Amino acid sequence: MAAVRRVPFVLELSDLWPDSVVAVGAMKRSFALHSLEKIELWMYRRAARVVALTKAFKANLVRRASMPAKSAW
Repeated sequence: MAAVRRVPFVLELSDLWPDSVVAVGAMKRSFALHSLEKIELWMYRRAARVVALTKAFKANLVRRASMPAKSAW
């Protein structure tokens, strides 16, 4: 919706999904899970700001998405 209206959006990172799903054994790594992870990272990169719930979530996101300047508290 932000792209349609041409406005920035803020994304809240409150869970490390899909990593948490794999960690608890609810799903195995698959093409579908990999595709969802690509969409997740794309959304993080498109966001004007990302609000992370914890410092660990922020560190994980910075490592995976290479976007330290967008993380906010």
